[in-house]
Amino acid sequence: MANLPFFSNDLLVAAKRGDKVAQFDLEHAYTFGFGVAQDYEQAAKWYELAAEQGSLGALNNLGNLYAAGLGVARDDLKANHWYRRAADRGYAEAQVSLGQSYAGSPEWTIPIAAP
Repeated sequence: MANLPFFSNDLLVAAKRGDKVAQFDLEHAYTFGFGVAQDYEQAAKWYELAAEQGSLGALNNLGNLYAAGLGVARDDLKANHWYRRAADRGYAEAQVSLGQSYAGSPEWTIPIAAP
């Protein structure tokens, strides 16, 4: 498994400066509780910031949070919006997530995606 991001003050500073890789790493720290208390609301905040900068993994993972209602209100339309943005750019995991959503798949997991 790849090196997983752990929360650090340096990571937080870089994320606040707008570094999309740091934002993506910070969202993973909050999603999985790596070095910080697990907090899906904080994860969603950082996923969205990284997603708006074009992080394909963040686009997909934000869709996952909306699909599961973790840290945000469950909303299939918003989930599909985020999946579609990554899928349209050729991101395979988002293409699968979008297909599963359209098929009504009841299974959902948080994948660890690259920035």
